[in-house]
Amino acid sequence: MIELQTALLIAGIVVFVVVAVVSYDRYKSSRKKNEVSEKDVDESNSIIHPRRQRPSFFDRQPFWSSSPTGRVEPQIESVSGEEEQPESEEKVEDVQIGDSETIRERMDTAQQPAQDTSLATEVDGGGLRQEEPDLEDELPIELVARIPGENVINRDTVLGIYRQFEFDIKKQHKIFGLLHPEKKWCNLERQPESAQFTDVGIAVQLADRSGAITESELNHFSQMVLRFAEVFGRRFKFSISLNDALEHARKLDEFCKNYDAVAILNIVGRNGDLKGSDIHRCARDMGLLFTQRSIYEKRRPNVHGGELHYSLASLQKNGELPSNSGFTTSGITLFMNIPRSENPPQIFNEMVADAKELCERLDGKLVDHNLRGMTQKGLKRIGQQIRQIAQEMESKGVQPGSEKTLRLF
Repeated sequence: MIELQTALLIAGIVVFVVVAVVSYDRYKSSRKKNEVSEKDVDESNSIIHPRRQRPSFFDRQPFWSSSPTGRVEPQIESVSGEEEQPESEEKVEDVQIGDSETIRERMDTAQQPAQDTSLATEVDGGGLRQEEPDLEDELPIELVARIPGENVINRDTVLGIYRQFEFDIKKQHKIFGLLHPEKKWCNLERQPESAQFTDVGIAVQLADRSGAITESELNHFSQMVLRFAEVFGRRFKFSISLNDALEHARKLDEFCKNYDAVAILNIVGRNGDLKGSDIHRCARDMGLLFTQRSIYEKRRPNVHGGELHYSLASLQKNGELPSNSGFTTSGITLFMNIPRSENPPQIFNEMVADAKELCERLDGKLVDHNLRGMTQKGLKRIGQQIRQIAQEMESKGVQPGSEKTLRLF
């Protein structure tokens, strides 16, 4: 009996030891995992890619969609040559216009070597300056059609055809005309009713932040060009073929997905919510401008409507900071659109310095987009990633903050 009790006691001790050892191992494993997690947070990059992640108010287009200089017009580039278009009997029912040839076929046959290398770029909505072609631009962001002719045509006749098709084209598009008798390119829609033109040019952007142009949109654009050619009895010339345009659009969309990035720094109160009156006072003291969207923006100093450096918004609701000072918020967020900044590393350093100043003024602390404490090591890592993004964009021939980039992002 005593031996049985001893055996049971020993067995119980063994079980207790085993359970204790297992529990301790689990505790150590959990603690190690937490330490790794904290290390990851400490080095958090606070960079989000709106096109890849779940939508948030950081991805609201109005925050960074407007260009300080206004909408950038499509350029009439890479359009030249007026070769005869070979006739073809083959038809494709879903892209015909009356008895015309298919869009794809006529686009392909239009791709003859360019004879005229002088190109035109719009300047302030008025005349065009002549430029040499950019031979290094292997990825144009627009498809351009040129419809040359000797006889003059009236503005309203051209616009009548343009209006029939343009609402089916969602991407940015513009129509230009070679003004008669001045012989200068201009935005046709901005000219008086009495204006007359010889050549007509139409441009459509192939991709932007919302994605690539669809084949349906491209077909509508091509149908418009065919309609112009039929009505005025003219030949036409495309800058690139339809297949190339779709391929360029796909590559541009992939480029936008890879580099559409926002750097974010958040500030939360150390002892509770932040007061609206304090936020407004500090932001204005630091030279930030309050916008119609009820957020603050910091722009290039001494330049009216200059380059946007970063924005400041509330962490609550839709990011708005009510103009009345009686509100409170759990925190504020500073964010910059990396590709749209002319010098992303420099702008980020400026944003960090301002964020630290705001922390001191508001008795707040700096956190990442997961609201975890941000350290100097984490800030350094963000700066490195921003420099990498800028360098990779430049290596692909797209300068951050350039007109081309502003149109893509």
